Amino acid sequence: MANFELRIETSEFKKVLDVLSTVVNRKNALPILSCARFSYDPAARVFTALAGNSEQYLAVECTKLEDGERRPWMFFDGKGELEPFCVNVETFREAFACLPAYPAVCTLTEQGEALLLKVNYGKGEFTLPVERAMDYPVVPDVVEKGVTLREGVNAVCKFQLKSALLLPLLSAARSCAANDPLRPQMNTVCLDVWQDKLIVVASDGHTMYRNQLDLGSPWLDYGEFAADASERLLLPVQSIGAILKAFGTAEVITVVADSQRVRLQSADGITLTSAQQEGRYPNYDSVIPKNQPHRVLLDRQEVQMTLRRLSVFSAEASNMAVLRQVGDKLELHASDEEFSRSAGEQVAIVNGEAVDLGTQFRLGFKISHMQQMLAICQTEQVYLEMRDAQTALLVKEDSAKSSLTLLVMPMLIN
Repeated sequence: MANFELRIETSEFKKVLDVLSTVVNRKNALPILSCARFSYDPAARVFTALAGNSEQYLAVECTKLEDGERRPWMFFDGKGELEPFCVNVETFREAFACLPAYPAVCTLTEQGEALLLKVNYGKGEFTLPVERAMDYPVVPDVVEKGVTLREGVNAVCKFQLKSALLLPLLSAARSCAANDPLRPQMNTVCLDVWQDKLIVVASDGHTMYRNQLDLGSPWLDYGEFAADASERLLLPVQSIGAILKAFGTAEVITVVADSQRVRLQSADGITLTSAQQEGRYPNYDSVIPKNQPHRVLLDRQEVQMTLRRLSVFSAEASNMAVLRQVGDKLELHASDEEFSRSAGEQVAIVNGEAVDLGTQFRLGFKISHMQQMLAICQTEQVYLEMRDAQTALLVKEDSAKSSLTLLVMPMLIN
Protein backbone atom coordinates (compact mmCIF):
# COMPACT_ATOMS: atom_id res chain seq x y z
CA MET A 1 0.00 0.00 0.00
CA ALA A 2 1.47 3.34 -1.08
CA ASN A 3 0.73 6.72 0.47
CA PHE A 4 1.35 10.08 -1.18
CA GLU A 5 1.36 13.33 0.80
CA LEU A 6 -0.28 16.37 -0.86
CA ARG A 7 -0.89 19.88 0.41
CA ILE A 8 -3.70 21.93 -1.09
CA GLU A 9 -4.68 25.56 -0.60
CA THR A 10 -8.41 25.06 -0.32
CA SER A 11 -9.44 28.49 -1.64
CA GLU A 12 -7.50 27.95 -4.89
CA PHE A 13 -8.71 24.36 -5.19
CA LYS A 14 -12.33 25.53 -4.97
CA LYS A 15 -11.74 28.15 -7.67
CA VAL A 16 -10.31 25.57 -10.06
CA LEU A 17 -13.16 23.11 -9.43
CA ASP A 18 -15.65 25.92 -10.14
CA VAL A 19 -13.94 26.70 -13.45
CA LEU A 20 -13.70 23.03 -14.45
CA SER A 21 -17.37 22.47 -13.66
CA THR A 22 -18.28 24.66 -16.65
CA VAL A 23 -17.17 21.89 -19.04
CA VAL A 24 -18.40 18.90 -17.04
CA ASN A 25 -21.84 17.59 -17.97
CA ARG A 26 -23.99 16.22 -15.18
CA LYS A 27 -24.88 13.20 -17.34
CA ASN A 28 -22.05 11.55 -19.25
CA ALA A 29 -21.91 8.42 -21.35
CA LEU A 30 -18.46 7.87 -19.82
CA PRO A 31 -18.52 8.12 -16.00
CA ILE A 32 -14.86 9.18 -16.00
CA LEU A 33 -15.91 12.45 -17.70
CA SER A 34 -17.63 13.48 -14.47
CA CYS A 35 -14.13 13.77 -13.06
CA ALA A 36 -11.19 16.14 -13.31
CA ARG A 37 -7.81 14.59 -14.00
CA PHE A 38 -4.85 15.84 -11.92
CA SER A 39 -1.35 15.14 -13.22
CA TYR A 40 2.00 16.14 -11.73
CA ASP A 41 5.04 17.40 -13.63
CA PRO A 42 8.03 16.56 -11.40
CA ALA A 43 10.41 18.75 -13.42
CA ALA A 44 8.28 21.89 -13.01
CA ARG A 45 6.80 20.66 -9.69
CA VAL A 46 3.38 21.77 -10.87
CA PHE A 47 -0.01 20.04 -11.04
CA THR A 48 -2.36 20.48 -14.00
CA ALA A 49 -6.11 19.85 -13.74
CA LEU A 50 -8.06 18.72 -16.81
CA ALA A 51 -11.82 18.27 -17.33
CA GLY A 52 -14.02 17.89 -20.39
CA ASN A 53 -17.10 16.45 -22.04
CA SER A 54 -15.75 14.96 -25.29
CA GLU A 55 -16.51 18.23 -27.14
CA GLN A 56 -14.54 20.66 -24.95
CA TYR A 57 -11.54 20.09 -22.70
CA LEU A 58 -10.27 22.65 -20.21
CA ALA A 59 -6.81 22.40 -18.66
CA VAL A 60 -5.82 24.64 -15.75
CA GLU A 61 -2.31 24.88 -14.32
CA CYS A 62 -2.47 24.78 -10.50
CA THR A 63 -0.51 27.99 -9.97
CA LYS A 64 -1.33 31.51 -8.82
CA LEU A 65 0.28 34.90 -9.36
CA GLU A 66 2.31 36.08 -6.37
CA ASP A 67 4.72 39.02 -6.43
CA GLY A 68 4.72 38.95 -10.23
CA GLU A 69 5.56 35.23 -10.46
CA ARG A 70 3.50 32.08 -10.98
CA ARG A 71 3.68 29.90 -7.87
CA PRO A 72 2.03 26.51 -7.22
CA TRP A 73 -0.78 26.16 -4.70
CA MET A 74 -0.91 22.35 -4.81
CA PHE A 75 2.18 20.55 -3.55
CA PHE A 76 3.54 16.99 -3.58
CA ASP A 77 6.23 15.83 -1.18
CA GLY A 78 8.07 14.15 -4.06
CA LYS A 79 8.37 10.72 -2.44
CA GLY A 80 7.56 8.09 -5.02
CA GLU A 81 6.12 8.37 -8.52
CA LEU A 82 2.71 10.00 -8.41
CA GLU A 83 0.49 8.77 -11.24
CA PRO A 84 -2.36 10.94 -12.55
CA PHE A 85 -5.62 10.57 -10.62
CA CYS A 86 -9.22 11.73 -11.08
CA VAL A 87 -11.64 13.35 -8.64
CA ASN A 88 -15.39 13.73 -9.13
CA VAL A 89 -15.88 17.44 -9.73
CA GLU A 90 -19.31 17.89 -8.13
CA THR A 91 -18.54 15.68 -5.12
CA PHE A 92 -15.29 17.50 -4.35
CA ARG A 93 -16.88 20.93 -4.92
CA GLU A 94 -19.51 20.12 -2.31
CA ALA A 95 -16.94 18.70 0.11
CA PHE A 96 -14.58 21.70 -0.14
CA ALA A 97 -17.28 24.40 -0.38
CA CYS A 98 -17.42 25.20 3.33
CA LEU A 99 -13.81 24.52 4.31
CA PRO A 100 -11.80 27.42 5.75
CA ALA A 101 -9.41 29.17 3.36
CA TYR A 102 -6.11 27.68 4.52
CA PRO A 103 -3.99 24.69 3.45
CA ALA A 104 -5.35 21.18 3.87
CA VAL A 105 -3.03 18.18 4.27
CA CYS A 106 -4.11 15.31 2.02
CA THR A 107 -3.03 11.69 1.84
CA LEU A 108 -3.61 9.75 -1.36
CA THR A 109 -3.73 6.05 -0.45
CA GLU A 110 -3.70 2.96 -2.65
CA GLN A 111 -5.83 0.14 -1.27
CA GLY A 112 -5.60 -2.63 -3.80
CA GLU A 113 -7.33 -1.37 -6.93
CA ALA A 114 -8.99 1.47 -5.05
CA LEU A 115 -7.68 4.99 -4.38
CA LEU A 116 -8.75 7.12 -1.43
CA LEU A 117 -7.97 10.73 -0.59
CA LYS A 118 -8.02 11.64 3.11
CA VAL A 119 -8.27 15.39 3.69
CA ASN A 120 -7.24 16.86 7.06
CA TYR A 121 -8.31 20.49 7.40
CA GLY A 122 -7.47 21.27 11.01
CA LYS A 123 -10.85 20.83 12.69
CA GLY A 124 -11.45 17.41 11.23
CA GLU A 125 -11.00 15.18 8.25
CA PHE A 126 -12.94 13.40 5.54
CA THR A 127 -12.17 10.69 3.00
CA LEU A 128 -13.38 10.48 -0.58
CA PRO A 129 -12.75 7.93 -3.33
CA VAL A 130 -10.73 8.96 -6.36
CA GLU A 131 -10.35 7.26 -9.72
CA ARG A 132 -7.34 6.07 -11.63
CA ALA A 133 -6.74 8.14 -14.75
CA MET A 134 -5.75 5.40 -17.17
CA ASP A 135 -9.18 5.54 -18.90
CA TYR A 136 -9.34 9.32 -19.10
CA PRO A 137 -9.56 10.49 -22.75
CA VAL A 138 -6.54 12.08 -24.40
CA VAL A 139 -7.13 15.67 -25.50
CA PRO A 140 -6.78 15.88 -29.31
CA ASP A 141 -4.03 18.11 -30.63
CA VAL A 142 -4.95 21.16 -32.68
CA VAL A 143 -2.94 21.15 -35.88
CA GLU A 144 -0.67 24.19 -35.92
CA LYS A 145 1.26 25.38 -38.94
CA GLY A 146 4.81 24.04 -38.84
CA VAL A 147 4.30 22.43 -35.41
CA THR A 148 1.87 19.51 -35.55
CA LEU A 149 0.42 17.37 -38.32
CA ARG A 150 -2.55 15.03 -38.51
CA GLU A 151 -3.84 13.31 -41.61
CA GLY A 152 -7.01 14.87 -43.00
CA VAL A 153 -6.78 17.97 -40.79
CA ASN A 154 -5.47 21.34 -41.99
CA ALA A 155 -4.09 24.29 -40.05
CA VAL A 156 -6.41 27.30 -40.46
CA CYS A 157 -5.26 30.33 -38.48
CA LYS A 158 -3.55 31.60 -35.37
CA PHE A 159 -3.88 34.98 -33.66
CA GLN A 160 -3.63 36.77 -30.34
CA LEU A 161 -6.12 39.21 -28.83
CA LYS A 162 -6.37 41.03 -25.55
CA SER A 163 -9.03 39.36 -23.42
CA ALA A 164 -10.53 42.80 -22.76
CA LEU A 165 -11.41 42.92 -26.47
CA LEU A 166 -12.49 39.33 -27.12
CA LEU A 167 -14.37 38.28 -23.98
CA PRO A 168 -17.02 41.06 -23.98
CA LEU A 169 -17.89 40.19 -27.59
CA LEU A 170 -18.31 36.50 -26.77
CA SER A 171 -20.37 37.30 -23.68
CA ALA A 172 -22.77 39.55 -25.58
CA ALA A 173 -23.03 37.32 -28.64
CA ARG A 174 -23.96 34.12 -26.82
CA SER A 175 -27.31 35.59 -25.77
CA CYS A 176 -28.35 35.57 -29.44
CA ALA A 177 -27.19 32.04 -30.26
CA ALA A 178 -29.80 29.41 -31.09
CA ASN A 179 -30.74 26.16 -29.39
CA ASP A 180 -31.87 24.26 -32.46
CA PRO A 181 -31.12 20.52 -32.79
CA LEU A 182 -31.99 20.63 -36.50
CA ARG A 183 -29.42 23.37 -37.27
CA PRO A 184 -26.50 22.76 -34.88
CA GLN A 185 -24.29 25.28 -36.69
CA MET A 186 -26.59 28.02 -35.33
CA ASN A 187 -25.97 26.90 -31.74
CA THR A 188 -22.64 28.66 -31.88
CA VAL A 189 -20.84 31.96 -31.72
CA CYS A 190 -19.17 32.49 -35.08
CA LEU A 191 -15.72 34.08 -35.22
CA ASP A 192 -15.36 35.24 -38.81
CA VAL A 193 -11.63 35.73 -39.23
CA TRP A 194 -10.35 38.04 -41.99
CA GLN A 195 -6.83 39.21 -42.77
CA ASP A 196 -7.58 42.67 -41.33
CA LYS A 197 -10.56 42.20 -38.99
CA LEU A 198 -12.56 39.88 -36.75
CA ILE A 199 -16.36 39.73 -36.97
CA VAL A 200 -18.30 38.07 -34.14
CA VAL A 201 -21.80 36.84 -35.01
CA ALA A 202 -24.59 34.88 -33.36
CA SER A 203 -28.24 34.41 -34.32
CA ASP A 204 -31.24 32.32 -33.36
CA GLY A 205 -33.33 33.34 -36.38
CA HIS A 206 -35.28 35.93 -34.36
CA THR A 207 -32.39 38.11 -33.23
CA MET A 208 -28.83 38.63 -34.42
CA TYR A 209 -25.64 40.00 -32.91
CA ARG A 210 -22.90 41.30 -35.20
CA ASN A 211 -19.84 43.19 -34.02
CA GLN A 212 -16.55 43.91 -35.71
CA LEU A 213 -12.99 44.59 -34.62
CA ASP A 214 -10.93 46.39 -37.27
CA LEU A 215 -7.42 45.18 -36.50
CA GLY A 216 -5.41 46.12 -39.56
CA SER A 217 -3.03 43.87 -41.43
CA PRO A 218 -1.16 41.85 -40.45
CA TRP A 219 -2.80 40.94 -37.14
CA LEU A 220 -2.79 37.18 -37.73
CA ASP A 221 0.22 35.01 -36.92
CA TYR A 222 -0.93 33.08 -39.98
CA GLY A 223 -4.14 32.56 -41.94
CA GLU A 224 -4.43 29.79 -44.49
CA PHE A 225 -6.97 31.59 -46.67
CA ALA A 226 -6.98 34.30 -49.34
CA ALA A 227 -6.82 38.00 -48.50
CA ASP A 228 -10.36 38.57 -49.87
CA ALA A 229 -11.81 35.55 -48.05
CA SER A 230 -12.32 34.56 -44.42
CA GLU A 231 -12.45 31.52 -42.17
CA ARG A 232 -15.39 30.99 -39.83
CA LEU A 233 -14.65 29.38 -36.49
CA LEU A 234 -17.83 28.00 -34.89
CA LEU A 235 -17.55 27.89 -31.10
CA PRO A 236 -20.40 25.89 -29.49
CA VAL A 237 -22.34 28.21 -27.21
CA GLN A 238 -21.80 25.75 -24.33
CA SER A 239 -18.08 26.52 -24.44
CA ILE A 240 -18.55 30.30 -24.10
CA GLY A 241 -19.34 30.15 -20.39
CA ALA A 242 -16.18 28.12 -19.80
CA ILE A 243 -14.12 30.60 -21.81
CA LEU A 244 -15.47 33.60 -19.91
CA LYS A 245 -14.82 32.02 -16.52
CA ALA A 246 -11.45 30.44 -17.31
CA PHE A 247 -9.87 33.41 -19.09
CA GLY A 248 -11.40 36.20 -17.01
CA THR A 249 -8.04 37.19 -15.50
CA ALA A 250 -5.91 36.58 -18.59
CA GLU A 251 -4.34 39.55 -20.36
CA VAL A 252 -3.92 37.98 -23.80
CA ILE A 253 -5.63 34.98 -25.37
CA THR A 254 -3.95 33.00 -28.13
CA VAL A 255 -6.35 31.29 -30.55
CA VAL A 256 -5.20 28.42 -32.77
CA ALA A 257 -7.66 26.75 -35.17
CA ASP A 258 -7.55 23.83 -37.54
CA SER A 259 -10.35 22.45 -39.70
CA GLN A 260 -11.85 20.52 -36.76
CA ARG A 261 -10.94 22.25 -33.50
CA VAL A 262 -10.13 25.56 -31.83
CA ARG A 263 -7.67 26.00 -28.95
CA LEU A 264 -7.56 29.03 -26.65
CA GLN A 265 -4.53 29.56 -24.42
CA SER A 266 -3.25 32.11 -21.94
CA ALA A 267 0.15 32.74 -20.40
CA ASP A 268 -1.09 31.66 -16.96
CA GLY A 269 -1.43 28.02 -17.96
CA ILE A 270 -5.07 27.80 -19.07
CA THR A 271 -5.96 25.90 -22.25
CA LEU A 272 -9.41 25.23 -23.67
CA THR A 273 -9.76 22.93 -26.67
CA SER A 274 -13.16 22.86 -28.36
CA ALA A 275 -14.48 20.91 -31.31
CA GLN A 276 -15.85 23.18 -33.99
CA GLN A 277 -19.51 22.65 -34.77
CA GLU A 278 -20.02 20.97 -38.13
CA GLY A 279 -22.04 22.74 -40.80
CA ARG A 280 -21.74 25.93 -42.80
CA TYR A 281 -22.68 29.17 -41.08
CA PRO A 282 -25.13 31.18 -43.22
CA ASN A 283 -24.32 34.43 -44.97
CA TYR A 284 -25.31 36.68 -42.09
CA ASP A 285 -24.71 39.99 -43.91
CA SER A 286 -27.41 39.09 -46.46
CA VAL A 287 -30.00 39.04 -43.66
CA ILE A 288 -29.19 42.56 -42.43
CA PRO A 289 -31.34 45.09 -44.34
CA LYS A 290 -29.42 47.90 -46.03
CA ASN A 291 -30.32 51.58 -46.21
CA GLN A 292 -33.21 51.60 -43.75
CA PRO A 293 -35.02 54.92 -44.45
CA HIS A 294 -36.30 55.56 -40.90
CA ARG A 295 -33.68 56.23 -38.22
CA VAL A 296 -35.01 57.04 -34.76
CA LEU A 297 -32.76 58.09 -31.87
CA LEU A 298 -34.11 57.19 -28.42
CA ASP A 299 -33.00 57.26 -24.79
CA ARG A 300 -32.06 53.63 -24.06
CA GLN A 301 -33.02 53.60 -20.39
CA GLU A 302 -36.39 55.24 -21.09
CA VAL A 303 -37.23 52.56 -23.66
CA GLN A 304 -36.07 49.78 -21.32
CA MET A 305 -38.31 51.00 -18.50
CA THR A 306 -41.26 51.45 -20.87
CA LEU A 307 -40.91 47.90 -22.21
CA ARG A 308 -40.66 46.53 -18.68
CA ARG A 309 -44.03 48.09 -17.85
CA LEU A 310 -45.67 47.09 -21.14
CA SER A 311 -44.60 43.47 -20.78
CA VAL A 312 -47.10 43.10 -17.93
CA PHE A 313 -49.96 43.90 -20.36
CA SER A 314 -48.76 41.92 -23.38
CA ALA A 315 -50.21 38.58 -24.41
CA GLU A 316 -48.24 35.76 -22.83
CA ALA A 317 -47.99 33.80 -26.08
CA SER A 318 -46.75 36.62 -28.30
CA ASN A 319 -45.17 39.10 -25.83
CA MET A 320 -45.62 41.65 -28.65
CA ALA A 321 -45.42 45.42 -28.64
CA VAL A 322 -46.38 47.66 -31.56
CA LEU A 323 -44.69 50.97 -32.28
CA ARG A 324 -45.85 53.97 -34.26
CA GLN A 325 -45.05 57.69 -34.36
CA VAL A 326 -47.25 60.24 -32.65
CA GLY A 327 -45.95 63.75 -33.26
CA ASP A 328 -42.40 63.97 -32.01
CA LYS A 329 -42.75 60.83 -29.89
CA LEU A 330 -42.72 57.11 -30.48
CA GLU A 331 -45.74 55.31 -29.05
CA LEU A 332 -45.36 51.74 -27.83
CA HIS A 333 -48.48 49.68 -27.24
CA ALA A 334 -49.13 46.19 -25.86
CA SER A 335 -52.37 44.32 -25.29
CA ASP A 336 -53.83 40.99 -24.28
CA GLU A 337 -57.35 40.62 -25.72
CA GLU A 338 -58.00 37.38 -23.87
CA PHE A 339 -57.79 39.17 -20.52
CA SER A 340 -59.05 42.58 -21.81
CA ARG A 341 -55.96 44.48 -20.78
CA SER A 342 -53.77 46.90 -22.68
CA ALA A 343 -51.26 49.69 -22.15
CA GLY A 344 -49.53 52.34 -24.19
CA GLU A 345 -46.67 54.74 -23.48
CA GLN A 346 -44.79 57.36 -25.42
CA VAL A 347 -41.05 57.94 -25.48
CA ALA A 348 -39.36 61.04 -26.84
CA ILE A 349 -37.67 60.86 -30.22
CA VAL A 350 -34.37 62.67 -29.69
CA ASN A 351 -33.97 63.45 -33.40
CA GLY A 352 -37.71 64.05 -33.74
CA GLU A 353 -37.56 66.86 -36.31
CA ALA A 354 -35.78 64.63 -38.80
CA VAL A 355 -38.13 61.63 -38.47
CA ASP A 356 -41.47 61.07 -40.21
CA LEU A 357 -42.65 57.46 -40.13
CA GLY A 358 -46.04 58.37 -41.58
CA THR A 359 -49.48 57.97 -40.03
CA GLN A 360 -49.91 54.40 -41.30
CA PHE A 361 -46.58 53.05 -40.06
CA ARG A 362 -46.84 50.15 -37.58
CA LEU A 363 -44.17 47.66 -36.59
CA GLY A 364 -44.55 44.76 -34.16
CA PHE A 365 -41.74 43.10 -32.22
CA LYS A 366 -41.27 40.72 -29.31
CA ILE A 367 -40.68 42.71 -26.13
CA SER A 368 -38.18 40.26 -24.64
CA HIS A 369 -36.12 40.35 -27.85
CA MET A 370 -35.92 44.14 -27.78
CA GLN A 371 -35.05 44.13 -24.06
CA GLN A 372 -32.24 41.69 -24.82
CA MET A 373 -30.84 43.92 -27.56
CA LEU A 374 -31.02 47.08 -25.45
CA ALA A 375 -29.19 45.31 -22.61
CA ILE A 376 -26.30 44.58 -24.96
CA CYS A 377 -25.92 48.26 -25.97
CA GLN A 378 -23.57 50.41 -23.89
CA THR A 379 -24.48 53.95 -25.01
CA GLU A 380 -27.07 56.18 -23.32
CA GLN A 381 -28.93 56.63 -26.59
CA VAL A 382 -29.63 54.07 -29.32
CA TYR A 383 -30.80 54.17 -32.92
CA LEU A 384 -33.69 52.11 -34.23
CA GLU A 385 -33.47 51.70 -38.01
CA MET A 386 -36.69 50.62 -39.76
CA ARG A 387 -38.26 50.28 -43.19
CA ASP A 388 -41.71 48.68 -42.89
CA ALA A 389 -43.70 46.10 -40.95
CA GLN A 390 -42.17 43.18 -42.87
CA THR A 391 -38.50 44.16 -42.60
CA ALA A 392 -36.18 43.47 -39.67
CA LEU A 393 -35.56 46.30 -37.20
CA LEU A 394 -31.95 47.22 -36.45
CA VAL A 395 -30.62 48.50 -33.13
CA LYS A 396 -27.34 50.43 -33.11
CA GLU A 397 -25.33 52.33 -30.53
CA ASP A 398 -25.09 56.11 -30.69
CA SER A 399 -21.32 56.16 -31.21
CA ALA A 400 -19.21 56.73 -34.28
CA LYS A 401 -16.72 54.18 -32.90
CA SER A 402 -19.28 51.41 -32.52
CA SER A 403 -19.51 48.61 -35.10
CA LEU A 404 -22.31 46.85 -33.25
CA THR A 405 -25.41 45.86 -35.24
CA LEU A 406 -28.31 44.11 -33.52
CA LEU A 407 -31.27 42.74 -35.44
CA VAL A 408 -34.83 42.00 -34.30
CA MET A 409 -37.22 40.24 -36.67
CA PRO A 410 -40.71 41.81 -36.92
CA MET A 411 -43.92 40.15 -35.77
CA LEU A 412 -47.19 40.00 -37.70
CA ILE A 413 -49.75 42.54 -36.47
CA ASN A 414 -53.28 41.20 -36.55
